[in-house]
Amino acid sequence: MVATSSPRWRDPPLQEAVFELFFPAVSDYSLFVGNIFNSLKEEYPTSLALPANDFPLIPSLPGFVRHRFSDTSGAVLFQLGQDLLTVNCLSYTSFNDYSQHIHDVLSAVLEHGAPFGLSQLTRLGIRYINRFENTDDPVAILQIGLPFPSSEADKLNNLKVHDTRQLGSNDGGRYLVRSFDFAADERLLLLDLQVYQVFNTQHDLAIDELMKWAKDAHDTISNNFESLVLNDVKERRK
Repeated sequence: MVATSSPRWRDPPLQEAVFELFFPAVSDYSLFVGNIFNSLKEEYPTSLALPANDFPLIPSLPGFVRHRFSDTSGAVLFQLGQDLLTVNCLSYTSFNDYSQHIHDVLSAVLEHGAPFGLSQLTRLGIRYINRFENTDDPVAILQIGLPFPSSEADKLNNLKVHDTRQLGSNDGGRYLVRSFDFAADERLLLLDLQVYQVFNTQHDLAIDELMKWAKDAHDTISNNFESLVLNDVKERRK
């Protein structure tokens, strides 16, 4: 994952990008999801009811993704639950392209969700999950400090490092989460970068404000990615 101003990678490590929006449960999920599918079925013709859709529709069961809608390639999709939306990209080209998908889905969800009480949000998030294969040593890829001496290489297998930090006080309570997951037996390193914000008071939904939030969060993640990945790794893959 790179900033829009950076050169495109010849071999990009980004596996999946995920935009997340959480909101108070809508009043009639069945009509809500049906109206949204009808409005977006030309762009996302493939629909799938997920196992969680069998759970009762009550506010005390939050956070379940119930339906998935995909484009014809399967590379871009969005998911819905009674209190959440995700927009996922499995074949990332640029933030400009990805943000257009987010904008189109968000616009439809906000328009068709309004009659069912969708007018507030409780949490926003955006994640970039990067995959580095054929890797024997995570410190040869990323500029990270290990919790043990590098000579104790046997501890590298199934290494998980999780770091959460609050961004500046002027960022409205946003948090950056950096997760490193290394499986030596699979020679696989996952770098999961996420920015999220929880809204403890009612916060209105406005498409321009949401898109600006997504762009700012993207820039934060992009800058962290660029600072974490070693320069020789960048040169080999750009």
